[in-house]
Amino acid sequence: MWLISLPGFACTLFVSVQVSQEHSTEFRSSTQKFGDMLSEAVSTINGGVELELPDERFVQQYDLKHINSAKDDPLALDEMERCITEWCRVTEDLLAQVSALRRIWA
Repeated sequence: MWLISLPGFACTLFVSVQVSQEHSTEFRSSTQKFGDMLSEAVSTINGGVELELPDERFVQQYDLKHINSAKDDPLALDEMERCITEWCRVTEDLLAQVSALRRIWA
């Protein structure tokens, strides 16, 4: 008999079946991966993705109405580039997670 818990979920699965050790290990591994994936999906749906804002000094200095004036400030450009690069990385990670969920649920 096995006791399987899925992280982040209030459910427990009791299984009593005669199977080979290989199948048993594969089943537990797959169940764990599925639980991890569901936890990530719930986190994403609940707003688990937050994009970092640029350094506050640049936000105050260059509001959206005057963003073009930042083109002459190398520090501001570096900060904005760093921030946008991070936004792209976070977005790509989220899209990869959604794609993986679609493949599994398809």
